Amino acid sequence: MKLHFQHNTGLGYQNIIDETFASVKYTGLDVLRLTNGECYLGNSNDYEMVLVLIKGQADITVDHTAWNGIGNRGNVFEGPATAVYVPIQTDFSITESEGKHLEIALCRVKANKKYDPFIVTPKNVEVHHRGSDTWKREVHDIIPNDDSRTQRIAIGETFTSSGSWASYPPHKKEPKDTATLQEEELHFFQVDREEGFGLQLMYTDDQQFNHAFMVRDGDAVILYSGNHPVCAAGGYRIYYLWFTGGPIN
Repeated sequence: MKLHFQHNTGLGYQNIIDETFASVKYTGLDVLRLTNGECYLGNSNDYEMVLVLIKGQADITVDHTAWNGIGNRGNVFEGPATAVYVPIQTDFSITESEGKHLEIALCRVKANKKYDPFIVTPKNVEVHHRGSDTWKREVHDIIPNDDSRTQRIAIGETFTSSGSWASYPPHKKEPKDTATLQEEELHFFQVDREEGFGLQLMYTDDQQFNHAFMVRDGDAVILYSGNHPVCAAGGYRIYYLWFTGGPIN
């Protein structure tokens, strides 16, 4: 079962995780990299999507709503995100607007109700400081679980300082084959230095499921089951974009 996806450095539209992998049914992750005014045209199909600007500046149009010159981060560690919500069955376009490099994470969750598109600016992001001692982290809620503007997707960013833990103390995701259908969760990582790394653990209390992945800048992970703490190696800051989605109610 494939759960860890190493950094894909390609330009243009890069499909990272989709339903062809047995460990996901409802979620998907793609990364778009554009340079020097390049444009991408897409359609959300049966997914509600959140376009999270990792770095760079963009003009984004969703159906007939346009936002120009959005995004102000040179990298994720410079501050809260800018993001755009795309409803199901909706055309959208993304254009690099600064003459530099644009990177966007396209986060997808299956849905069957169509809502209105909207933008989340850095000032709209809810910032939380969680944990203590060596498990302090900063959590940014881009779209929280109780947001009435979306059907299934919840999404945010977690920033972990050198040597610290996140998703800690450990908390569980139940196995997918239990009677109760569970939400899926994906992580997309960034590291503040090219040679940096962190650890993504996944394990159940009985140790029947026990995995440890070294994660580097641009890696992605499917959280399949059990506890799932993250640790930043000494000397490096770790960021992960997280989002959840599940069965359509």
